[in-house]
Amino acid sequence: MTTGYGIVKISVTPSFAGKTLADLDFGPHGKWEVVVLLLQRKQDVIISPRSTEVINPTDFLVVAGRWDKLEDLFAKAQKSG
Repeated sequence: MTTGYGIVKISVTPSFAGKTLADLDFGPHGKWEVVVLLLQRKQDVIISPRSTEVINPTDFLVVAGRWDKLEDLFAKAQKSG
């Protein structure tokens, strides 16, 4: 990756579960300014999930973006999880 950017895998927090990626405002111009590259659902992997994808409580998200934005998202996930 380029300096200042990264990719992380985060577990879904209760505040994310049951919502779509659009509801959570993911995307390059969304609240978090990070992109969901894939969604891991048990043994299935959804590459480049649609904004209408509903997040399950046991899902994992692999997201990419600037480190400061990823840290903001991770802090929110930790706080609400």
